[in-house]
Amino acid sequence: MNLRHFLSTIILSLAFAAASQVQVQAQVQAQVQAQYPGKPVHIVVPSSPGNSSDIMARLIADKLSQAWGQPVLVENRPGADGRIGAEIVAKSAPDGYTLFIPNAGVITINPALFGKMSYDPVNDFTPITQVATIVIVVSANPSLAANSIRELVALAKSKPGTLHYASAGNSAGIPYLAGALLRDKAGIDVVHVPYKANAQAMQDLLGGHIQFMYDTLAAALPQAKSGKLKLLAVVGSQRSPVIPEVPTLAEAGYPGTEGDAWAGLFAPGGTPKSVVEKIHADVIAVLAQAEVRERLMALGLNVVGNKPDEFAAVIKADTAKWLAVIRANNIKAE
Repeated sequence: MNLRHFLSTIILSLAFAAASQVQVQAQVQAQVQAQYPGKPVHIVVPSSPGNSSDIMARLIADKLSQAWGQPVLVENRPGADGRIGAEIVAKSAPDGYTLFIPNAGVITINPALFGKMSYDPVNDFTPITQVATIVIVVSANPSLAANSIRELVALAKSKPGTLHYASAGNSAGIPYLAGALLRDKAGIDVVHVPYKANAQAMQDLLGGHIQFMYDTLAAALPQAKSGKLKLLAVVGSQRSPVIPEVPTLAEAGYPGTEGDAWAGLFAPGGTPKSVVEKIHADVIAVLAQAEVRERLMALGLNVVGNKPDEFAAVIKADTAKWLAVIRANNIKAE
C-alpha cells in the first residue's frame, strides 16, 4: 500500500467516524426531544400574580399542558426587582423542567443598576424566545397644549422646567428610562415625578397635577377611550394593532428614543439544545393560535415569538442601550 492510498484510507475512516458521531448525536437529540417532558414543568415568574408576565405565563402554561400531557405550573417568586426569581432559575438543573418568564428589566437593566449579582444574565440563562412586547405609551392630560410628540417637545422647550411627567413602575424600569432617553435626545427640560404606585400617578395625570406619563397601554387605553387621556406615541419599535393610528416615537421624529418592554422565555444556562428546540417549537405553535394572540393583544401586548439567536441579539442590544442611559443620567438603584 503506497502512502497516498494509506492517507486516503485514514481520511475516509475519519470522515466515516465523524459522520457516524453526528448521526448518533442526532439520534440522541431526537430521543431526548421525544422523551421531554416526562414530568411536570415549572415556569418561574419573578413578579406577583396578575401582571402582564404572569398572565402571559399562565396562558402559555395552560396550552403547553394540553400539548405535552404534563402539568405546567406557574410559580410566582416576586421581590428584589426580579432577582429572587432569577436566582432560583439560575441555580436550577439545566434539564428543561424549570423555565423562566421575566420582563426585560430583570435581564437587561439589573446588571447596570446592581453590578455584581447572584446570577449572570448572560451565562445563567438560555434564551428560548421573546414572547411579546408590553406596549408602553406616552399619554397626556387632554388640557396639555400638545397633540403629538413634536408638539410636546416644542412646548417643553418653550417652557423649560414647567412640564411634569411620571413613569409607571419602579424608577429604573423601561418607562422611566425611555422617558430619560427622550429627554436627553430631544434636549428638553422636563421634571420627572416618581410614584410608588402606578394608580396614584394615573390619578394625578387625570387630575392635571402632572402633564404626561409613560405607562402601559393596558392601563392607559380605558382612560383614552373615555376621552380622559390622549395618546401621543407608542414607546416601542412597533405600533400596536389595538391603536394603529398612534405612531411610534421613531415615526414621530425621534428615532433612537424607543424602548421595548418585553417578556421572554428562558431555560437555565446549559440546557441541552434539543430540549430548547423542543420547547421553542411548541411555544411558537402556542403563540400562533388565534385565541392566544387575541388574548395577548387585548392585554396590550404585541406577540413576537422569535428564534433563540434573534432573542439573544435583542438582549445584547438592550443591555448596552440601558447601560448607557443609566450611566448618562447617573441613575441609582432604589
